[in-house]
Amino acid sequence: MVDFSLSPEQKALRSGVKYFAHNILATAPGIYDHLPTQTTRFRSTLPIYQSAVSAGLIKAQIPIQHGGSSSSMLDAAVLVEELYAAEPSMALTILGTGLGLTPLILAGSKEQRERLLTPFNRQEGERLASFVHSEPGGTANWLRKGGPGLQTTAYKDGDEWVVNGEKVCFF
Repeated sequence: MVDFSLSPEQKALRSGVKYFAHNILATAPGIYDHLPTQTTRFRSTLPIYQSAVSAGLIKAQIPIQHGGSSSSMLDAAVLVEELYAAEPSMALTILGTGLGLTPLILAGSKEQRERLLTPFNRQEGERLASFVHSEPGGTANWLRKGGPGLQTTAYKDGDEWVVNGEKVCFF
């Protein structure tokens, strides 16, 4: 029989994330709802993101063996569930960072993981990572018959990668 009980560590994680979600994350709509543009709304959430970093919520998306504090996929599920229950929009920014780090965690070399994950394991600053697929002309339907297809390309030239095209970014 499968046991779905949380360990004491997972219960502590859930409690901490739930507190953060209901007391900090849930305030996000009041900060950004009245702002006129996507960029100003995104930028206005920086203090909440900084609080998430300080609370260890970015580090909690990185496995222990890579300097983070996540010991299992169940830890990740607890984190996602508690954040989304309180405020899904701002939760995307926090959890999107973990998604952006996933290729590095899964396929990066030891040197790359040590060098590039170290800043995300600190509980200070506001480092963002992302895993995005966007172009100025839109890519939501890029596989649609008659669609423009992907316009951004990458190819290896010697030891370097050359990327041609444009991406949509918000800073």
